[in-house]
Amino acid sequence: MTESQILNLADAVERSINRNHFILHQVDRLKKQIATGSGFDYHSAIVDLFMDISIREDFWLDLVSPRLFSIMLHFGPFRKIEIDINELSSLTLIFRSIIDFRSKFTATHSTGVAECAVSLSKIFGLNDSEVDQMEVAGNFHDLGKLAIPNAILDKPGPLTKEEFAIVRQHPYFTYSVLNTIGGLDEIASWAGFHHEKLDGTGYPFHISSGAISTGGKIMGHVPN
Repeated sequence: MTESQILNLADAVERSINRNHFILHQVDRLKKQIATGSGFDYHSAIVDLFMDISIREDFWLDLVSPRLFSIMLHFGPFRKIEIDINELSSLTLIFRSIIDFRSKFTATHSTGVAECAVSLSKIFGLNDSEVDQMEVAGNFHDLGKLAIPNAILDKPGPLTKEEFAIVRQHPYFTYSVLNTIGGLDEIASWAGFHHEKLDGTGYPFHISSGAISTGGKIMGHVPN
């Protein structure tokens, strides 16, 4: 319950910020808005904590900083948390469901890609650790599709040139997101290169055979 209350207050603050006005000129208004809801809209103890931290200018400047993602990545509370491949694999099942359930055309797509990639990996002689990583890459490979509008993903007919250009972004987003997480470099390349081709005509990086690892080649040859 406490966690949901924290998120409720954080959501209210973020939505109330006017991005067109200097943030430090909005502090009094935002604090008053939150204080008014104390005990009604927001838990009073959480409001008290918010008031304590809101006296810091850096708190507000971080909230609107274009470097916020980098700040959270390098200085956030979970930057030193480590999980093993089994925990990571379990986590990917959640993302796999979110990705695939967005469209009726992809209800079991990532599951099929992951299973096929695992089978091919074993045939190619990858070790157990690499096979496990390949399953993770398969589950994650379409992560970037979360940035693609549903109107395009659910379109029953052929895509226009402009629509397909939007779709071609998704492996880039997959790679970019996974590559920001320490220890996932290889998984990021396997998942992000799934539309690359050996002759360099794939997308979005247009890399050719010599720059694609065995895992990347396997992922690229799985129907996706």
